[in-house]
Amino acid sequence: MFSVYSPVLNELSQLVLDTFNAEKNTVKASQKDKYDYVTNVDNVLQSRIICFLNSRFPEHDAYGEEAMPKELELVKPTWVIDPLDGTSNFLFDVPFYGCSLALIAEGDVKVAFVMDFINQEVFTAFRGEGAFLNGIRLNSIESQSDYIGVSSGYLEHLALHNPDYLLTLRQNGKFRILGSQALHLCYVASGRFKACINYEAKIWDDIAGALIVEESGGYYCSEVGFSTKSISLKHTDQNLQSAAFISKELIESGGFNTKNNSVFKV
Repeated sequence: MFSVYSPVLNELSQLVLDTFNAEKNTVKASQKDKYDYVTNVDNVLQSRIICFLNSRFPEHDAYGEEAMPKELELVKPTWVIDPLDGTSNFLFDVPFYGCSLALIAEGDVKVAFVMDFINQEVFTAFRGEGAFLNGIRLNSIESQSDYIGVSSGYLEHLALHNPDYLLTLRQNGKFRILGSQALHLCYVASGRFKACINYEAKIWDDIAGALIVEESGGYYCSEVGFSTKSISLKHTDQNLQSAAFISKELIESGGFNTKNNSVFKV
């Protein structure tokens, strides 16, 4: 897997960075939903990435967030792409956003790629062969971080359904909302966060970062059953209600005071 796809991802990373740099100064934006935007940069990146993947792997399918079917058939090997994760950050000049993509084949996620545009960091993972940051192998368990990445949707979920759990969560670390779920997951994989929790993430937000977490030695779970090892979730608009930890032992230790390792049903 590594020998086949690593050179392709190296080539792709340069294409993505060049495309972003060429488009970032002429931004046109529209609003998809409340607090949710799309720009010409999203669309151009998506188009260029799909064209690139089609040229290298004509037998594969490739879908981006901005033209995602409501269901993934997964008959062929399929790439799932988030061309600009953190579009609002990009639009309002908050320097934390990236690009992610993952390959699904034979029912599970085989390859993952996440680029941090600002820091020019590239996170990759290959099923059974490890996770890497700029080519250096990652090991999440070495983390000493006290940070827990959370999403606005998760905080809203707790405020509405279990506000007392906020205190339990706070006793386990300091909250951070950075605005890019793919990079939140990569920060768990690299040990910069001890955990991240997101209620509203969709498949394109999580699919690459989830494999990177797992291949770094971390633990990823979803309340609706999404798993990188068996892609059964085909409805792409479903909230994944996901969580990631630097290790499964962290969530099983009892400090998070969960039921069945769930930070949603507490």
